[in-house]
Amino acid sequence: MIREHALGELLGEAGTRACALAREALAAGAPADVWENVQSTSTARMLYGRRENASRRAGQSSVDFEAALRALGAYSDDVLARAQIDDRSRGGYWFEVFLTPGFDRVIACFGVARPKSSSASDAPAWSRLDAIVLGTPPEPREKVAELLEAGAADVPAGLVAGLEKYLATRYWKSFGKYAALVPSFPSPEAARYLTAALDRGRSDPLFTEPLVATVEAALAAVRP
Repeated sequence: MIREHALGELLGEAGTRACALAREALAAGAPADVWENVQSTSTARMLYGRRENASRRAGQSSVDFEAALRALGAYSDDVLARAQIDDRSRGGYWFEVFLTPGFDRVIACFGVARPKSSSASDAPAWSRLDAIVLGTPPEPREKVAELLEAGAADVPAGLVAGLEKYLATRYWKSFGKYAALVPSFPSPEAARYLTAALDRGRSDPLFTEPLVATVEAALAAVRP
C-alpha cells in the first residue's frame, strides 16, 4: 500500500488547487485512507458525475469537483486507484483522490465540505435551467414547457454548455437529458458536441442505443 508521504509527493506534483489543499491536510495530520483495490473508471465517472450534480443542487461547497470530472473523462485506462483524505475536523474538505493503478500519478482530485459549510466554493451555482433539464419529469416536452414558462435566459446556449460539460466528463445520463431538448431549442454550436459524442460513444458500453437515437435526433435538428 502506498504510504501517506508518497501520496503527499504525488499530490504536490499534480499542481491543482485541490491537490495542494489535500497535501496540506496530510501534512497537518488529516487521516488518509488508500483503497487497496482498483475501481472501474466508467463506474467512477458515473458515480461522481451524479454526486457533482447533487452537490451543486444542495449548494455544497467544493473545490475542483468539475475539473476532476473532466480529468476522469480524459483518462483512458479502464481502472484507477483511489484515496480519501478527511480534513473536515479543521474546517476543510473531504478529498477524493484518483490515481493510476500503479500509484505513480494523480489523475484527479476534488474536495467537498460539510453540508451547509461556509467554505468558499468554485462550483457554478445550480441554475433554474439545471433544475429543469436535469430534473425528472417523464417527457422532454414537459421540460420544454417549464423552460418556456420560466423564461430561462438563452436556453440554446445553456444546452450547448451542458453538452460540452457532460461530453468532457463522459456523464452520458446528463448528456442525454441536454441532447433531448436540443430539437426544441436548436443551436448550430450543438452539432460539434453531438457529433463528438457519437464518435466517442462507439467504444463506450454506457453509450446505449436509446442514447444514440436521442443524439442522432438532436443532430438532425441542428445540421444545415
